[in-house]
Amino acid sequence: MLDIVFSPDRRFATIKLYGQLWQRQDMRELKDGVEKVKTQNIKYIVLDLDRLSFLDSDGLGVIIKVFNSLKEAGGQLLLFRPQGPVKDLLELSVVDSFIPVVETEKELNEKIAELPA
Repeated sequence: MLDIVFSPDRRFATIKLYGQLWQRQDMRELKDGVEKVKTQNIKYIVLDLDRLSFLDSDGLGVIIKVFNSLKEAGGQLLLFRPQGPVKDLLELSVVDSFIPVVETEKELNEKIAELPA
């Protein structure tokens, strides 16, 4: 199953994904959650993928839609700590070439510090 935890913190929110992102219900939950964060005037989202074990092409499509939605609103999506097959899919699909992927807490903190107010 997928569990999404929202951690609003001033200018950004962290959404932690656990398990697998491939069922329509999970994808809809992610999209709805992102919209909820955006209604709170949060434009920057960190998608924590550290515990996401599986992602299919439909799930990847949802992540790209989230990226585009935030970009259109003047925001940014950061992908944090993808592992194993999830990381492989991001690299094979070249999504990591246009959505920033950060691997460490230090790198994440640096990217967050660079975000406009």
